[in-house]
Amino acid sequence: MKGLYGLKAFYSRLLAPISKLAVRAKLSPDLFTWLGVLGGVLGGYGLANGLTLLVAVGVLVRLAGANLDGVVARARGLESRRGFWVNELGDRLGDWALFAGALWLGLDPLATFALMLAVALPTAASLWGVVLFGHPRINGGPFGKTERSFSLVLLAIALEFFATPSTSATFVVVWAGVVVVGSLVTAGMRVQRIRVANRGARA
Repeated sequence: MKGLYGLKAFYSRLLAPISKLAVRAKLSPDLFTWLGVLGGVLGGYGLANGLTLLVAVGVLVRLAGANLDGVVARARGLESRRGFWVNELGDRLGDWALFAGALWLGLDPLATFALMLAVALPTAASLWGVVLFGHPRINGGPFGKTERSFSLVLLAIALEFFATPSTSATFVVVWAGVVVVGSLVTAGMRVQRIRVANRGARA
């Protein structure tokens, strides 16, 4: 199940002029990894301060950075183990920067910590497969990076246009619950796919 990750090819086409320029200018793929982190910071700041447009921009920059680092690395022949792990570190920092904004929305610190842990679990499952079994890196839904990121945009819209002072906390709690459950389901599905594939390889 690819979820919104299936739109990656379309987004890559939109970003093609930037990636081509980056290749011609011999820019490092790491530059785009950290651009993605900056997008996460912008989105998290926007969420904490009720700036819906900034949340949307931050998410788009976050996803653009995550897309372009791989595209530029492949185009320049710079794929490496180091680059793989830098990309993974950048992805996690970008995710956590986005979701850290929930702290300023009244979400309990312990609940925020659980939220941060949950959003990292799908990636942890994928990396478990890569490290232990050499399984290709799994991406996508049902609640992967793209869905998690756009859930913040939906939350920001809901808080700005639909929530009242008495219901905003409920919106945040419900959103956090959806993210946690969706992340757990996604992680579980990835683990199952890896286990099935590994049994097939040993058969």
